[in-house]
Amino acid sequence: CSHARPFLPGLAALSPTIRIPTPITVHVDNCSQCARDLAAIRGLNFRADQLKRLGAFLQCEPLDDPAETWMRAAAALAAFSFDDVRVEDLDRLCRNARGRKWLYERRAQTAASLGTQVSRESVLGCGEIAEADLFDFVLPFGLDSESIRRSVGRRDAVGTHVRRCRVCLERIQALHRAIYEIAERTDAAVATVYQCQEPAEGLCEE
Repeated sequence: CSHARPFLPGLAALSPTIRIPTPITVHVDNCSQCARDLAAIRGLNFRADQLKRLGAFLQCEPLDDPAETWMRAAAALAAFSFDDVRVEDLDRLCRNARGRKWLYERRAQTAASLGTQVSRESVLGCGEIAEADLFDFVLPFGLDSESIRRSVGRRDAVGTHVRRCRVCLERIQALHRAIYEIAERTDAAVATVYQCQEPAEGLCEE
């Protein structure tokens, strides 16, 4: 699973009807957990660039840095802001299980304080916000400095809405669980074994 996992976002970008046998697709066909992970990623309808960043993140080794290396980034994300945050710190936060847990718990506290009403004070309504709009606030891994520093109108509007809307904040939490549970899942009992065979003796190419 650990070898196949980074390729799942790339498979999600392909049509399910495209069947090209590879060691990865054979593993997914025989591993119910990886198949569920692939279905979950497909169901979130991320953009191609987001799937690429997710694949790159799933390929990284986890980190166990001290809190001072990720706390500033985590505090900014808890407020749905990218102000004064370095992309390196965002990447390290994403790879740090303790940092992710701190962020999740802080957002849970915020959600609990909002009550049950839906925000009606923002430019966007709940129905206008897709999971792809929430992606950067859950997995800012792979964002570049220009994107972080530049004011992105829709992302800012989404952040403003989510700060005040318990319903959408809980969607953020659900997306957090979906992404990081895939990243943290241990290998299943299914392993794919394959062999590269040499051409049969006597055969040649013209």
